Amino acid sequence: MNEKIPSYINEVKIILNEKTIHPSTISYFSKSSETECEIKLPCYELKGANLYVITDFQHKVFDVFLPYQINRDKLLEWSKVLEILYKNKSDKTEILKDSKDDN
Repeated sequence: MNEKIPSYINEVKIILNEKTIHPSTISYFSKSSETECEIKLPCYELKGANLYVITDFQHKVFDVFLPYQINRDKLLEWSKVLEILYKNKSDKTEILKDSKDDN
């Protein structure tokens, strides 16, 4: 993946005092009535913070995987991170599912 890392991801890296960002892709599967389609979205991993940020193709936040536990001494840092991610969330990207999958 040779794409430029979004500036807000670099901001998160600085706040969490991370050394590196590991860009990759993650596969999502969209089920339509016709075919099943695999979509590969950009993913940015901050390993030390155990944070994964998945973006859409416009580099807006699509999904986030947070650590299971956040130390109370880090709450202010994480609140800043979440605010940055929220400000950069995608309001348009959606992966559609079959209505029969919603049972």
